[in-house]
Amino acid sequence: MVSDRCKPFAFQRLRVHFTNRRAVNLPDADVAFRSSDQVIFRVHLKNLETHSDFPPSAFCTPGSGEVVDLSEPAATLELLFQYIYPQRQPDLTEIELPLLADLAEAVEKYQVYSAMDICKIFMGNGLQDNPLTVLNYAVRHGYPEIADEAAPLTISLPLEEIGMHMLQMYMGSWVSYYGEWQKILELAYAEGWRIGHNNTCRISNSATCPQWLAARQNILTKLGARPGVLNDLAMIFTTAHGLYPCAIESLRQWEYFIVVKVKDIPKFRTFL
Repeated sequence: MVSDRCKPFAFQRLRVHFTNRRAVNLPDADVAFRSSDQVIFRVHLKNLETHSDFPPSAFCTPGSGEVVDLSEPAATLELLFQYIYPQRQPDLTEIELPLLADLAEAVEKYQVYSAMDICKIFMGNGLQDNPLTVLNYAVRHGYPEIADEAAPLTISLPLEEIGMHMLQMYMGSWVSYYGEWQKILELAYAEGWRIGHNNTCRISNSATCPQWLAARQNILTKLGARPGVLNDLAMIFTTAHGLYPCAIESLRQWEYFIVVKVKDIPKFRTFL
């Protein structure tokens, strides 16, 4: 028999989930729910009424033995129902973002107050992993500060992904926001040509720095056609060793111009 220590992590976590599920399948409970994947949960009506706005009485008579069907899967409900009891709550550091997002949606749907803030914190921490999921959560449930942090990261995502997964009611807002980033990209191109770097090179004493044209073309190529690159200007303006100081100075001026323009982009909440 393979010990727990030697089992793959996913199997260890699965066993923990089943243990928790038994904790919210209580024999003296008076309300029963069935998940979308056909798992039964038995909980106490008093706890539901105290810790949430979940209206089980609207679906069944407590103690009748009737089972209420819910649209959430068991993995979500087994976490959700733990928050209505006075016990140590689930460790969300062990939860992958897709399940966390499902839990956060259920928490907001059923207004489970004790879980709202912690889900908000952990969803905010998931910005780098899946900014679009976090943005959808934030705009749907009225967390503008999280939306403002997530929105810039979505600019780097493929447009096909945005089209498939962005909440349709906010698509117009996102397109307008994206347009502001596109304007900055166009200004970034124009600024590269405006700088010119026409002064006499301090190193070669030639009328034009022999390195500038190649350096500028390198940046223009890196900028490309999608404004998402503006999220990583450090990568765009990384210069090769040995570039003349005058060329580096012009590149820094160019980068600073873009940084200022990006900071001036209105927050996403202003487009809602």
